[in-house]
Amino acid sequence: MDRRRFLKYAGATAAVVGASALGANYLTEQSPSITSQTLSTTLTPRLSTTTVSSTSSSESVQLASLQGRLFFDYNGNGKQEDNEPSVSGAKVQLKNYLGNLVAEAATDSSGVFKIEDVPVGNYMVFALADSKFHYMCRSAGEVTSVGDGYTMSLTEGLTQLNVGLMEGFLTLPFPKGIPINIEDYFFHGNAPPRIWWDGTKLPGTGGHNPPWAHPEEDFLMPIGTELRAAMPGKIQGINYNPTGPVDNSDVYWISLFNDKYQYGTTCLHIKEPLLPIGSVVNRGDSIALSGDTGTGSPGIPHTAFQIWKHLPDGNNYCVDPYSPVAGVPKGAWIAGTWQWYPSDEEWVSQGYWTKDNDPQYAIT
Repeated sequence: MDRRRFLKYAGATAAVVGASALGANYLTEQSPSITSQTLSTTLTPRLSTTTVSSTSSSESVQLASLQGRLFFDYNGNGKQEDNEPSVSGAKVQLKNYLGNLVAEAATDSSGVFKIEDVPVGNYMVFALADSKFHYMCRSAGEVTSVGDGYTMSLTEGLTQLNVGLMEGFLTLPFPKGIPINIEDYFFHGNAPPRIWWDGTKLPGTGGHNPPWAHPEEDFLMPIGTELRAAMPGKIQGINYNPTGPVDNSDVYWISLFNDKYQYGTTCLHIKEPLLPIGSVVNRGDSIALSGDTGTGSPGIPHTAFQIWKHLPDGNNYCVDPYSPVAGVPKGAWIAGTWQWYPSDEEWVSQGYWTKDNDPQYAIT
C-alpha cells in the first residue's frame, strides 16, 4: 500500500561533546643572547613537565555508557506493554555537534542496545529502524521526529534510554470500549465517497457533498463522552458560538497546539471543556465532554475531530488524519476561508495515527 509519510523536519539541536583534549606546550620566545647550552637546560624540564601533564590528563578522561531498549509503541505512552514488541536489528547512533558519528550499536532480539566507553558529554542520539517508524517518544507528554533525534547528556557511568517508536503521533480522542461510529469522513475535494486509505469503508452514513468543505472526521458517540488529547500540547482555544447554524446550545470547540512541530487538533460540538486555556496536556489526558450539535446533523450526539498544520505563510491547513487512498485528490482545507489547497506534499498525504488507531490493522 503506497502510504506516504510526514516530511521530517531536518536539522538537529546543537550539542557539545565533552572530551579531554591532549596537547603540548611550545616555547614561543627566542633570544639571540641565549647559548645552545642554556637552551638545552631550559627546554628539558619544560618538556618533561608537559609529558607528565599529558599522561595525567589522559588518565583522567571520564567515560560513559548508554543502554536501553527500542520497542514498537502502539499507543504512544512511552512504556512498553505486554502486547508491544521489541524492535530488533535497529541501530542506535551517537553523533557530535558537527553531525559526526561517535559510536553506534545494534539492538538484539529483545530490542536491547548498549554503547560503552565514550567520553562524558552531550550527544545527539538517533534510532535507525524500519522506515515505517517516523516518530518516537519516551512518555505520553512528548513526540519527536526520528530525524531530529534526542539530545542527551551522558555522565560518568551508565545512562538508561528506552524509546518507543511510532508510525504516527495521534491517539484516539476518546476512550476505547464505548459505542463509536463514523458519521462522516474527511472530504478530499472532487473525490469518491469518503473511505479509509486502505479502501475499506467503515460503518457510517457519510454524505457531505461539494461545495461543502468537511475538513474533519465525525465520530458518533453518546453525549458526555470523555474526550482526550490526541497529542501532547497546550490548550490554545475554547470557544462558544452563540450563532451556530443549527441551534444556540453547546456549540463549543476546544483546540490544542504543539509548538515544536506546529500541529494542532480541535474537537468541535463539545458539551463542556474540562481544562482552561493554557493547560499543558499529555497524550490521552481528558480535556472535554462531547455534545450533540453540529452543522450537518442537528441533535445527533457526535464530535468532529480535526488535525491541522500551521505553515510559515500564516495559514492553518486542515489535513486528513488518515492517509488518503491512491487516486483520491490529495490536499488540505485552508482554515477560515475553507478553500481547497491541492497538494501532494508529505505532510498532506501521510497517516497520523499510532498503530492502535491505524486502519491498516484490525479494529478491535
